[in-house]
Amino acid sequence: AGENLPVQVLVDGRAGAEAWGVVRFTGPVARRAPVDVQAPAWITSVAEGAVVDAGQLTVEGIGTAFEGTLVYVLTDAEHREITRGSVQAGANGTFGPFSATLEVTPGSYVVSVYPPDESGGEGPEPLADTKAFTVR
Repeated sequence: AGENLPVQVLVDGRAGAEAWGVVRFTGPVARRAPVDVQAPAWITSVAEGAVVDAGQLTVEGIGTAFEGTLVYVLTDAEHREITRGSVQAGANGTFGPFSATLEVTPGSYVVSVYPPDESGGEGPEPLADTKAFTVR
C-alpha cells in the first residue's frame, strides 16, 4: 500500500493472458505516468446525464495544460455558447484539480473542458471532456 510497484497478471494461475484481443500479459506490468495515459482534462462532477437544480452548478475535475490553464465552454441544446472561461489545474504534465461555478437555468446543456490550442490552429483540435446534463 502506498507504493507504485509492478504487478503480474495471472489468469487461472498462468501468465500470458490476453485482454481485448491485443494486450498479452507475459510479464510484470508497471503503472505509466498519468500524462501518458490520461486525457488532459477529466470532468469528475457533473455526471453525464445528470439532472440538476437551476442556480449555481460547480463543475469539477482534474487536468493538466501548458501553464495550468484549461478552457471551459457551456453550450445549450441548440449548440449555442452560453458561457466560456478558464480554470487553473495542473501544469505541464502534472495533473491537478480544477473547479468552475456556472449559473444555469432550466434546459439541456453540454459542458466541455479542454486545454487551449497552443498551435494557433496548426495542430489537431485539443482533446475535450464533455458532459451533457439537464437543469430543472
